[in-house]
Amino acid sequence: MNITDRKDLPWPWTSTDVLLLQATDTFGNAREIAREVMRRMKPGVSLVSGPITTGGRGSREENTRVFRESINRLQLAGVNVFNQVPAESEDTMGRLADAWMKRNRGYSYPMGILWDFYSGLIADRHVEGMIFIPGWYESTGSRWEHEHCVRLNKKIVYLNDDWAKSFVVAA
Repeated sequence: MNITDRKDLPWPWTSTDVLLLQATDTFGNAREIAREVMRRMKPGVSLVSGPITTGGRGSREENTRVFRESINRLQLAGVNVFNQVPAESEDTMGRLADAWMKRNRGYSYPMGILWDFYSGLIADRHVEGMIFIPGWYESTGSRWEHEHCVRLNKKIVYLNDDWAKSFVVAA
């Protein structure tokens, strides 16, 4: 299902935001769209980091489900978490990553997603820090995000290893 068909986009995302993401041609433009969405939230936002394309449960689909459920649980617990899942869709990040890899042969990972998208979000004044879900250290992107948080002196929280085992991820 195309994400714009969903009536349950996570707040503060709108279908217009998602359409803008789907139309963008750079990670930097996608970052600016996500940044504008994030700034609709109160300051002191946390971002979640964990495996999506590398590591974790071995597939993008399963990793995204764990990622989404982790964000939902944290929000239900009252944590001010930005849900970046709409930006992580195949329609946006998958497409941009494929294009980046074609332009930048010699890389085994689309580093543009980190350099041009996540670096700016993490550094944003609205972001307090990051929450790392179990298995984050298996992910190329999460390890980079962790190092970036350390460089920027952002708050880092690690969820315990039983976190993802505490719920069944429904299809």
